[in-house]
Amino acid sequence: MRLANFLYRRAFVALACLGIAALVNLAAFTYPAEAKKESDNEAIYKHQSAYIYNFLSYIEWPSLVYSEEGIKNIELCIIGEDNLGKYIDYVARKALMPEAVNKKIKINVRRSVSPAEFASCNMAYISSSEEKNIKAYLFELTKYPVFTISEIDDFADMGGILEFDIRRGKQRFLINISAAKRANLKIAAELLETAAEVVEK
Repeated sequence: MRLANFLYRRAFVALACLGIAALVNLAAFTYPAEAKKESDNEAIYKHQSAYIYNFLSYIEWPSLVYSEEGIKNIELCIIGEDNLGKYIDYVARKALMPEAVNKKIKINVRRSVSPAEFASCNMAYISSSEEKNIKAYLFELTKYPVFTISEIDDFADMGGILEFDIRRGKQRFLINISAAKRANLKIAAELLETAAEVVEK
């Protein structure tokens, strides 16, 4: 559990850099209590799910579907194995709760998304199980304004927009700003400043 606790603290510090008033504090972003202890992998995906929710406030799409109440509807597509699982489901439910920091976001989580459905995604999380297909998936996804996310090594260098990097035992992320621009997406400066590295290629 030492690694899980370390990653938790790192995620908290990273979000604090963006401002507690503007983002969900991971310490306050509580998940339902569980009887068993979580594994290090579970801690990683729990925090990635919370990060994804936080990122939504700092990304602008060229067009989105808004409800009559002005709620931003986000189609979050999971490609490959669903590592985020119950954690992203909980984040999606909590996004519309009264205590949510940003009450104007609704996340629709879609699983086992095929390339034929990529055009309808706003955000795509590509699982590490799809490493052998990553170049083909990115080729298709870059045709649309989709914010791509993965923890696959060198994802940002390959043209993905945001890479979760845990290779050094730390939970950090890299952003490929050139890939975001090609997808016609705007990323707020506050989020770019928090990235461990900003890639331009």
